[in-house]
Parts: sequence; structure tokens; C-alpha cells
Amino acid sequence: MVEKRELRVKRKLDTHDPTRVPLTSLAATTDSIVGQVISLTQFGSYIDVNSTIDGLLHLRDMSADAFVSDPSDVVRPGDEINVYVKYMEPATITNKGKLAFTLIEPSTRTFSTQVSAKHRAASI
Repeated sequence: MVEKRELRVKRKLDTHDPTRVPLTSLAATTDSIVGQVISLTQFGSYIDVNSTIDGLLHLRDMSADAFVSDPSDVVRPGDEINVYVKYMEPATITNKGKLAFTLIEPSTRTFSTQVSAKHRAASI
């Protein structure tokens, strides 16, 4: 298990920074996105892909072949990794949005990338 002091990358996150990519622009891509691992939790890791929010890479999405019980077996804070958008829900008045990633390539997944019905309706 990783020691607590090694679980986070110190950084300044300004979600209003104009250089950050709007969350809705990530939904259209099926290509991998380069992101930086910023923290580890018991259930996965948080990834910064230069969007307005950070996304979760859950333990179950770290490997298609093996069970991962500790995220530090796969990634460490500060690592740059290629991730795929698995799920995206844009922000609303009461919610800052959600973003989920996977390391499993879309061509090898048995599920499809999910985009909320709210986003599909908003992007038309």
C-alpha cells in the first residue's frame, strides 16, 4: 500500500482557466487522452486531463485481464497515462459534472462508452 504522503500530486487547479478543455468536448472522442494521475484512493485514482473537472479511473477499469486491488500496483501520482472516456455527465446548477475513465481500449471492451442522455440532448 502507498503511504499517505505519496497519494497526491500538488498542483493548482483553476477550473475557470481558459486553457482548460470544456467537459463536453471530451464526450466526442473515442481516442485515448493523455492525463496525469493526481491522487490515489482505495477505489481508484483521479486523473487530470486538462478539463474543467478531474475524472475517476476506478479499479475495475484499470485492467481487462486481472483483478486490481490496489491502484498503486498500476499507477502512481505524477504518472502520465493514456485513458479513454468511459462516462461523462456535464455540469448542472446542482452538480459539477462527472467524468470516468478506463485504461481498457474501446475495441477490447465489452461495454460501450456511456454518455448521459442530458448531454446528448444538450449537444443537438
